[in-house]
Order: sequence, then structure tokens, then C-alpha cells
Amino acid sequence: MTAFGAAISAAFTAARGVAGRSVVYRRGTTSLPITACPGSSPFAAANIAEISLHANARNYYIAAADLSAFGEPEAGDEIADGDGTYRLAEMDGLPPWSWADSEHLVLRLHTKRFE
Repeated sequence: MTAFGAAISAAFTAARGVAGRSVVYRRGTTSLPITACPGSSPFAAANIAEISLHANARNYYIAAADLSAFGEPEAGDEIADGDGTYRLAEMDGLPPWSWADSEHLVLRLHTKRFE
């Protein structure tokens, strides 16, 4: 690991200690408890023929190593959080996840609330 990677890892470990919370990552019948830092996503809204549509979107930041048992995140994977279940989903044609850093240590998962 580079010195920069070590700094990113240390910073994310500190962030998880302050802002992280326990969630459960699920794919099909397989689940794994992890610590994630929730973030915000732009609020999506549309007004079609006088009907308003809203999407409750949230990003989750997690250490890539925490998902090593699953491989790369996939659309349809779920995160069970204290206030609901969030499903990884494409947003505006973008993939359901992206790297949060240049060293590929932290994942940014793009989710929509699922009821």
C-alpha cells in the first residue's frame, strides 16, 4: 500500500469510528454485517402530469475489503439500515457504485430506499 493509501485507510477508519453505523449487506440469501458511513445523494424528484415522484436516495461509504466475500457490488444488492432497506441501483444511467478514492480502498454505494 502506498503512503497515500495508508493515509486514506487511516482517515476512513477514523470516519467509521465517528460516523459509521452497523448495517447488513445482503445479496440474495447471503448477508454480512458491516460498518458503513451514510452519505447524501441529490434528491430526485419529477413532476409528470401533475403527479410528483420522489426517490429517497442515500450513499453508503464502506471499506472495499469489507465486501471481499461478495466481489464487486451489484445492482439489486441491499443494505438493511435502522430506518429501512436500501437497494443498490443505477442513478441517471450511472453504475450502482463507484470508488470514493483514487487508491480503490473505499466504495461509494448508490442506493434507493426500498419498502
